[in-house]
This record gives sequence, C-alpha cells and structure tokens, in this order.
Amino acid sequence: MEENGQGTRGHPYPPGRGQGGRQYSCTLGCLPTALVGAGVVTYLLEGPGWLLVVWLLPVALMMSGRSCLPLVALLVVMALQTWGTWWLLVPLTLFSVIARTHYLGYRIVSSKMRLSHEDARRRITSLYGAGRPRRASTLRRAITLLRGGLEAAPPGDPERLWYLNTFGKVVHVMVAQHLDPAAADGVTDLLREAVRHGREARATTPTTDPDRSDILGTLQLSLFLLFLADRHSAERSARVAELDTALLDEAVSIGWEAVAAAPPTDPERASHMTNLGGALLFSFLLHRDPQLLEKAIQVARDSVAATLPDDPDPSGYLTTLSTYLQIKFMMVGDLGVLEEAVVVGRSAVAAAAPSPLSRSANLNNLAAALYLLCTRRRDPQLLEETTRISRTALAQVPREHPNRTLILLNLSQVLRLTVERGGSPALLDEAFRFGRKAIDATWLDHPYRISSLLSFGQVLRDLSVRDGSPAKMSEAVMYCREALSIASSDDAFENMRNRCRFVLGDVLSSRFDMAGDPGDVLEARHLLATVAIAAESNDYRLPAAVKAAELDLLADDCEHAMVMVELAVELLPQLTSRRIGSADRRHLVAGFTGLAATAAVSAIAAGAPERAVELLEQTRGVVLSDAFDTRGDLTLLDEGAPDLVGAFDDLRQEIERADHASASPDFSAALMGTGVPAKSNHQQLTERRARLERQWVRLLGRIRERPGLEDFLLPPPVERLREQAVEGPVVYVVPHRRGGHALIVTDAPERPVRVVSLPAFTQDAASEQVALLRAALDDASDADLPAPERQAAQQRILEVLSLLWDTVAEPVLRHLGHTAPPPQGSPWPRIWWCPVGISAFLPLHAAGHHADGAPSSAVMDRVISSYTPTIRALGHARAPRSYASGQRPAMVDNPSMLVVAVPDAPGSPPLPGVVSEVDLLLRKFPTATVLPAPGTPATHDEITAALVNGHIAHFACHGLADPADPADSRLLLHDHLEHPLTIVDIARLRLPHGELAFLSACSTTDTDLRHADEATHLSAAFQLAGYRSVIGTLWPVNDHAAAGIADAFYTQLSHGGTAPAAASAFLALHHAVRTHRARHPTMPTQWAAYVHSGR
Repeated sequence: MEENGQGTRGHPYPPGRGQGGRQYSCTLGCLPTALVGAGVVTYLLEGPGWLLVVWLLPVALMMSGRSCLPLVALLVVMALQTWGTWWLLVPLTLFSVIARTHYLGYRIVSSKMRLSHEDARRRITSLYGAGRPRRASTLRRAITLLRGGLEAAPPGDPERLWYLNTFGKVVHVMVAQHLDPAAADGVTDLLREAVRHGREARATTPTTDPDRSDILGTLQLSLFLLFLADRHSAERSARVAELDTALLDEAVSIGWEAVAAAPPTDPERASHMTNLGGALLFSFLLHRDPQLLEKAIQVARDSVAATLPDDPDPSGYLTTLSTYLQIKFMMVGDLGVLEEAVVVGRSAVAAAAPSPLSRSANLNNLAAALYLLCTRRRDPQLLEETTRISRTALAQVPREHPNRTLILLNLSQVLRLTVERGGSPALLDEAFRFGRKAIDATWLDHPYRISSLLSFGQVLRDLSVRDGSPAKMSEAVMYCREALSIASSDDAFENMRNRCRFVLGDVLSSRFDMAGDPGDVLEARHLLATVAIAAESNDYRLPAAVKAAELDLLADDCEHAMVMVELAVELLPQLTSRRIGSADRRHLVAGFTGLAATAAVSAIAAGAPERAVELLEQTRGVVLSDAFDTRGDLTLLDEGAPDLVGAFDDLRQEIERADHASASPDFSAALMGTGVPAKSNHQQLTERRARLERQWVRLLGRIRERPGLEDFLLPPPVERLREQAVEGPVVYVVPHRRGGHALIVTDAPERPVRVVSLPAFTQDAASEQVALLRAALDDASDADLPAPERQAAQQRILEVLSLLWDTVAEPVLRHLGHTAPPPQGSPWPRIWWCPVGISAFLPLHAAGHHADGAPSSAVMDRVISSYTPTIRALGHARAPRSYASGQRPAMVDNPSMLVVAVPDAPGSPPLPGVVSEVDLLLRKFPTATVLPAPGTPATHDEITAALVNGHIAHFACHGLADPADPADSRLLLHDHLEHPLTIVDIARLRLPHGELAFLSACSTTDTDLRHADEATHLSAAFQLAGYRSVIGTLWPVNDHAAAGIADAFYTQLSHGGTAPAAASAFLALHHAVRTHRARHPTMPTQWAAYVHSGR
C-alpha cells in the first residue's frame, strides 16, 4: 500500500452499482428539476425576483463545468433587477454552500454522477494525503466522504476495508495538525470511531494479507491516541483512577503485531516501530518499570535501522530515539546515554525535511538534549549553542502550533541556566518573557501547563532574589501552588505531583530566607517530607530529604532532621550504582554537596556524635570508597573464605575495567537505513556493567554468609573507625549555617568522638574566608600589579590565616591539649584534618598568627598536620598491599625514584626552576630515573608505564585544576593537548609499590565546591592509585620557592644519605615548610600551600 493511504484495494464500483447507490441516484437526480420548477412558479405568483434567486443558486452550485454558466448569467441579471433586497443574498448564499456540500457527500455513490469507488479514493486521498498540512475543514470533508463510503459499502463488501483503514489515517492527520488530545473533547469521539473501525478492519483482514501490517499500525496509533485523550480527560475530571490502561496495553500488543507483520521492505515498518515505542514509553511512565524504557529505546533504535534510503523525512525516527535517550539519562544520570542523545539529535537536524515545522521540531529536541548536557558540563560555548538553537527553533515554529509552548518553555529554562552560570542578569528578564508566553499559550488541562507554571515560578523566584522583591517571590509561590492544584491526585501520576511539591517547597524556603515567615518553613517541611517519604521514584526523594533536613534544623526539630538524614543516606547508594561509570557517579553525588554537613549537624544536635562520624563517612568520598572496595587487602577474605578469593579478585578487576571503559562513538544514528537492529557500544557497556553489578551483589552475599565476614565491605562503625586514630586524632571540620563544629575522632574506646563547638565558623563565614583568600592569591601572583599591591595581598592572606586560627584551629588544639610547641627533643604530635564542604579550600594546617612575633600561635608550631578525605581512605593508605597472585614483592632498602620534569609543556609558561630542582634531586639521589630523556618528550604512555614499578615519584611540572570538570584536572606533560594525564587516568592505575608521590606542581589538591567532599583532585587520585603518602599544593606556587622546598624536603627525608625514608614524608614536609616560613614569614603563598595526605 502506498504511503498515506494513496493505494487502492479491490475493484472500483462500476457506475450505478449497489442498491444504496440507485436510491440516492434517483433522489439527487430529481433535485435540480424540482428546485427549478418550484422557483419559477413562486416567481410568477409572488413577484420578488430575489426569491427566484434563492432557489436557482443551489442549482447552479450543484452543476459543474460549462453547463452552469447560462444559469449563473440569469441569476446575475435577476439580482441586479432586485438590488434593493441584495443583503438577503448573504445568508441565502451560505445556505446554498451547505446544500452543495451535503449534495456532494452523496455524489460518491451516485451512478448518474459517474463517481466510482476509485474516484472516491482519489478524491479522499487528495483531501488529506501527500504529507502537506491541511485545513481542518478539508479534513472534515474527507471524514464526511469516508462515512458516506462506509454506508455505501456494507460489511462483506471488499471496498469497505479501505474506508475503515483510511478513516483512522485521516483522524490521525486531524489530531496531528489541528487537535490536541489534551484540549478538545471532540477528538475523543473521533478516535473512538477510528478505533471501532480499526478493530473491524483487523478482524476482517486475513493474516496473509500484504496490507495487514498497515491496518494494524493504523489501529495501534488510534488506540494510543485514544488513550492519551482519555488520560487528559481523566486528569481534567480528577478521575485518573478510572483511566482505562487497557487501551494502552492493547496499543502495545497491536504494535508488536504490526511490526511482526511488516516485511523489511515495507516503507511503514519504521513508523510502526516508532508508534510502538511511544506506547512503551507511556507504559514506562505509568508503571516506572525500567525494562519498559529499555524496550522503547530498542524499538526506537530498530526504527532508525529500518528507515529506507528514500524516506523523505527520516528525522522523526532519530528525534524519537534522542528523546527516549534523554529520558533515560534523567532516570539514571549516565553521561554516555546523553552524549548519544546529542549525537542522534544532531543527525536528526541534518536529516530533517526543509519545512520549517520539521526543522523546528528537530532543533527543539536537540536543544533539549544540549540543555541537559549543559547541566553536566560548565562549557560556556555549549550553553551559547543551546541558546542559539532554541531561538532558531522558536523562530521557525508557527505561532499556533502545539510545539511552540514547549519551545518557549525550554528557551526560558536555558536562559535561566545561563544566568546561574554567570551570564548577563538581563537574560533573566528575557526568560521571564518567554515563560509568560508559555503560560499564556496553555490552558487549565494543557499537557505543558504544570511544567510552564513551575518553570515560571522558579524564574520569578530568581528575579525576586536579584531585585529584592517580596512581591515577585509571593507571585512565584502563587504559580507553584497553581501547578500543584492542577496536578493529578492519582498515584499513576504521582511523580508529577511530587515534582510540584518539591519546587513549591523550595520556593517557600527561599521566601522564608527573604521574609522570615515561620509558616513558610512549616509548609515547606511538610511538602518536602511528603515527597521524601511517599514518592515512588528517586527523582525527587533524595533532594527532598536533604532539603527537609536542612529546614528541620532551622525549626530546631532535630529528631525529624535525623529521620530525613537517615533516609537520604539510605537513598544515596542508588546514585552510585556500578551500572554507570565513576565519572557519572561523582557528578550525581556532587549534586548533594551539603548533605554531609547537614547529616553531621543533625546527629550532633540529636546528641549522637558517634553517628555523626559514621554519617560523614557514608556521605563523603562515596565514589572513592567504592574504588577502595575493589582494591582492598584480601587478607581477611583469604582467612575467612579462601575458596572465594579468586572469584572476588577476578570480578573486582573486571569491574574496574568496565568502570573506566568508555564507549566508542559509533552511535546507532550511524546505522540509519541499514536495516540492521542497532545497539550502541554504550548500551553494550551499560549492559556489561549491570551484569557485573549483579554478580558483585551475589558474591558479596555469599561472602557475608561466612563467619567473621558478616560486615565485609559494609560501612564501618565508629568502633572500627577509631582504630585509625592510634597515631593521632582525625578532626572533621564542619561549617554550617547554624554554626560550625569539629568532630575529633580518637582511639579512646569509652569516648571515641568529641565535639568542639565553633560558633563563628558558619557556612557564610567560611565562604567569606575562602573568597578573601582566593582574591588575595590572585593579586599576590599577578605580575602586572605593583610590588606594594602584591605585598598587601600577602598580608591579606596572613589575616585569613589568623582568623582561621582564632575560629577553628586554636579551639581544636586547645581541646586536644596542644597549647604550646612540644618540648625540645620530644616527638611531634600528629593530627589528620578532614575538612567538610567549603572548608576543604582553607589551609587549616597553616592557620596561625605568623607575623606578630608569637610563633607558638600557629598550627605548624604545635602539631604536624596531614589530611585525609575520609577515615576509610586513611585506612587504605595504611593497609597491607593486595596482590592477586599471592606473591608479594620483596622489601627494598633503597627504594627506586622516578623524576618527571616538564619545564616546557606546550601552551604553558616555562618553568626555569624545574632544571635546578632536578639537579638538586640527582645530587641527593644519583640513581633516580629522570624522564623524559634528553631530546625526547615526556608522554602520557611513557610516564604511566614508568610509574608501575617505582616507589617514589616526583613531578616537577605544571598542574591544572579544572573547575568546570575537576575529574579532568591534569598534570601537563608534553602531549597534554592530545593525551592529557588526568585524574581519571591516574586513578585507574594500580601501583603496588607506590610509597610517596611529590607533586611539585600547581593546585594539585584543589577542586571545586561541588566535588570537595568527594576529594576529586590529583592528590587523592595518586592515593587511590596506590601511593601511601602524597605531597600536593592548594594553589599555584612560585617556581623557585617550589625548588627550595623540594630541596629541604628531600634533605630531611634522606637524613643526609641517599635512601629516602618515604614513611617519614609528613615530618620532612613539616620541617621544610617551617624552614621556608622562617626565611619568608610575610610570603605565605610560598609555604602555606603545601599539604601532606595519607599515612
């Protein structure tokens, strides 16, 4: 059958065929004669000429061709003679047009008019086919003709099947071009009629009929559209529980049947697959079954593959696949899925038909995918491209088209994100205008009404904060309330309702911050807690629980805050499923930056400091801990379950390979038109990861069944955590809006955790200190500033260090009894700092009054400081090495040393001090290996290979901390532009001999706020790779100062000999920094940046 129903079935009726045709033929054949006769008689008897016109005009309209010309001329003459009553012709002419339309409806079966079924099909097809936009009146005329044809072709007539099937197709065109299932009640009646005809067509079509797939496809789409119309009707009447999901189930079943019946060469096969995918997608949205979404995606892939080369507009299949992939990304957070959606979306734009409507739809889909990508990547150029594409889509869509609302909504969201990322504040006004237009284009039960209201409410909230306008904030609350009132009360659409609750709760929280009304907090807490506890999906549960706990603390309801915190911690592992890669897990966890501090403060307020430590361990370094789990010591397992050691080691290595693997970009869009069912490399990787996760869970279950291994790889309780405080306490520093706290973990069994209140160290105070510090660092390193200004910046840094001593460090040390330097000859006490949230950017180890002549009033004058991301990370640094083969390397008295020196990385300023730094190292350690060799470049592959067998690694080069994507932070080698040595590359290494890494590079312990609790920086990556101790920096360090500190460090480390004692790296750094401070006390940029991490 040809596209759009233009083919034929059976044989045309011969003229006059059929009893009904003869009856209508007689009636209509006599009508002109009767009208003429009646008109003439009336004219002769009554006189008014216009009356004759009334009767003769319908006759003229019924006639065709030249035969009507004499009668038309007569009508004109008579009309002129009766001009005084001309205005009566207007309504009478309309009546005549109606008469003609009614008359033509019967010409279809009139043998005397000589119109066969073949002519009827041709006329009907001309009214709706050819893929062009049609007027609603034209399509209604086609529906009228089809109804007449069905009356003329009773059941059993071979022509009836064509009318039954074509009726559904015309209704589909009507719905697509003019009717919205959510807007027009009349469409439901049309669709019910189409479903009735479609079911009859299916029942009367033999399974061997070559057109059966087309008939099934028409019925499937009618069922699906009727389900959508019923769904919106149910939402309008708040009777969603009465929604007949059997229609959707039948649409899915018939869809599979249509696809199975369509041969590979059928031009409609891809369309059947797309319609089936739509039904599967809605089944997923109703039932929240991930397998339904996977089936929809696979069907969409298959539709792309089934697209024939001569398809005039294959973009629709690509756009559908891109949309489904975007939905999957929003469900699981897998960046690879989103990247594929973008690639497929670009392919759709390239393949789109030249019509503005097609291009607009495809551009809007691509913009939606790019918007989601912008939420993952802080790329200004990507955001600009997204805005440009959204504007183009809006310019090309017709003003009255249903898609215009969605485009307006998306553009408003893109502009709002641009402002959040530092764009012009004026763009928020533009986002407001587009948001207002989106609302104006929707009505009460419009499918985008709720989303438009919520988005507009958020824009108003942002405008209120920007302008300090309580009125706008109240208006934002009003729109969010309206969205919630419209949302369905049935569980089938609970996710949308909970989205409304979450946004309203968030906006009410913002209004409380502005106006301080306790009622806003009370309502927001209720809304957010409802979402956190009752929601079925995880879309809003975790963020709602975190936000609710924060508000509970504001309301001094510590008990309920703990309930919300415990729920959030319970939900957190769902974000770190190994079904997605480590980079995706880091990003998802980073979205809940404040969770750790909120959890700790809630537990402290509830009088449970031990639980506060356990919660901090479970909410920080989450991905890091997962990595440690796959690299831990096998001694315990070897003792308790020796028969499972091999399986465990093999599986954890395979998991690591899959975790760091990336799919090649041969996405399924490349298979368009091949006829080969597509499965992207990324989908295969996802399936591999899911399989490995299932195996991992089963294996852990078997291990935990063994005596003594019941808590194997479970979060350790505080009784075990305190074991890592034997050599010195671990101090968590937690800033919070309620006031800061220090949690001191000691090895005391009776009281392992102590709490020190830090009332002045609030979240705002810590943020202010970080801002002052970074501004001063920028000025101090700006060579274009005059020397006095640079020195003034150094003084501002010292002031930050003094304030940090007064508000944080001194109270902690005083509590520990470190009120003065240790006695001469006594060992230095140690302390491990574990800063939470924004405090990770502050040099706690350097806090003190350094320039006032009181050297004892500084941390480095009382204790030796080290850092650790978590207590579990410290345990990993101290744990015995794990070797899969069971063969452990022999201990060496003279550890090997690798020096990587890159003073001239491409695109970076030269580092002349590197040369002297390397010379100093070689004088101390003549056997050290220096890379690169003279005349050769230092490359990624060469360096990573050399690290495997070394004990000590010293990097003298540039380091780059990437604030947009901290996982992309790198050390700059000679090939860093093509093959950078990033955090990801370092973390995937397994370095069983690693003892010490000295990163004499810039900002190797720096990250951004969202990733601070995950320790996404170069120093942590080297720890994960296997180094027990890592020396890094918090900010860029002067080239020559770096060489001097390195010289002092290795002098102390080797005790004047040639064998460095890596285990005492913490002590060597402590003395080197104090020595440099003594020489340059007013230059903190040179000595306060160095930090020791690890054992």
